Amino acid sequence: IRMSWLAVTKTVESLREHFPSALGPSLPTLPLDTHKPVCFLVDNGSLRAASFRNLRKAARLLQSKLEQDVAAVVPASLRFSDRVPVKRLDGIAGEVLVDAMLRAIAAGHTTFVVVPFFIGPSSQLTETIPSMLLPITRNHPDITVRMATSLMDPFSYPDDKRLALALAARVANATKEHALDTSLDPLYCAVIDHGSPSPRVTHVRNLLASQLQTILDDLVVEVYPCSMERRPQPEYAFNEPLLESLADFAKLPDQCVVVLALAFLSPGRHAGKAGDIDQILKQLKQDRPGITVIRCELLGLHPVVVDILAERCLQAMKATESWYQGMVCN
Repeated sequence: IRMSWLAVTKTVESLREHFPSALGPSLPTLPLDTHKPVCFLVDNGSLRAASFRNLRKAARLLQSKLEQDVAAVVPASLRFSDRVPVKRLDGIAGEVLVDAMLRAIAAGHTTFVVVPFFIGPSSQLTETIPSMLLPITRNHPDITVRMATSLMDPFSYPDDKRLALALAARVANATKEHALDTSLDPLYCAVIDHGSPSPRVTHVRNLLASQLQTILDDLVVEVYPCSMERRPQPEYAFNEPLLESLADFAKLPDQCVVVLALAFLSPGRHAGKAGDIDQILKQLKQDRPGITVIRCELLGLHPVVVDILAERCLQAMKATESWYQGMVCN
């Protein structure tokens, strides 16, 4: 009886769920088929188990899209995830990218695609990941590594509005769930990201807000981009406004509703339960009690996001070069 890699993974995880002590903590077994590339779905990483569980779910969804094209989709973080207690991850340890790739090489795999679980082109993609993997490619000259682009890549795909459509769907669902009557209180929307030292990343956030404004023009008064935080130096002022000062910046009325469209993929310490954003909202409620803020669901598991991830992976597999933006490493 032949079983697909996805079926084997689901079977093992089902056994772990019902008989956790029998299998003990471990990492998922990689498939024996080494003719297809291994895809690593990579996020920044978090010490919160919910974040890696979310990445793992996204990897399963991506695997179902790419089952004919890749040997496996392996969730891996740049940092932290290997330090999450295994008992909080259903008995299956979290993994960081370097360890995951070395494990795949030891299993006989030689072709890899790194798919960023990132909305914009942050320095983690252009600097951190290449520097992490360069020693591996030097020590294993027979391997090939290809790097996909971020979910939003306006520099390569300027007309791609799919992520904005997914975010618009999250906003629409939030308004329906809370049965908002926009005839009573004006409805605003804020697109929030973490805040970045990179103007390219902030440009993506602002573009996302602009696209969302067009899509939601009949539903909301205005869409504002904002950051959760920023570095204090003047050269990072492009992150403004911050969420904590958005009401004053936008001159919001004393009585209104703001739908918070989270440009976050996973529930880490920022966008997760009782995280940094929730703490900012708690203070905002005290300062401006007439403003009602409603959070949207995170983007990471939206079907459109999974479709884009699959597309990015396939695009990278077809690339003639074997590294990010043409840097050869094989």
